[in-house]
Amino acid sequence: MFSNIFNFIGVSCYIEWVILIDFNMENSRAFESLIGFAVIVITALFAAYAFNYSKLNQEDGYILYAKFDNISGIDEGSEVRLGGIKIGSVVDISLDSESYLAKVAISVKNNVKLPKDTVVKIDSEGLLGGKYLNLDPGSDEEFLKPGEEITRTQSSLSLESLIGKFLLSTNGSEKKAGG
Repeated sequence: MFSNIFNFIGVSCYIEWVILIDFNMENSRAFESLIGFAVIVITALFAAYAFNYSKLNQEDGYILYAKFDNISGIDEGSEVRLGGIKIGSVVDISLDSESYLAKVAISVKNNVKLPKDTVVKIDSEGLLGGKYLNLDPGSDEEFLKPGEEITRTQSSLSLESLIGKFLLSTNGSEKKAGG
């Protein structure tokens, strides 16, 4: 008789345990589905924000070109400044197959008119800062037209090469003084 009671209690506990596990698994699946849906929604919102933000950064403007010996630190999207104010951005970088110079396409706001003798330099925001294109307008009365090239350029200065030149010039002067 006691064995029947223990069997009944055991079967009853087993049934409750199975029901509890099954209930938790259904809740777990629902919870996992809810988390998965939330991740998808957040990812879609982030992608929409990034897409809209990238469109906001693209100014309506005209394209000018410039060629440089060295454009290290300049990428597509780098700022173009005039007097410290952003007036455009770098939209394309390619290699000129004839001159083997870096050809940079610059988008400049439509309301900014640049004289033909404008100089474009690669400047940095500081020792550890990023690099940007700095425009120094000349005094020519004719203005650059869309698609034209800015012919006066100054390439990026490499801190490593400047230090190397300094060290080589110091070693050379010590050898001459000692010898």
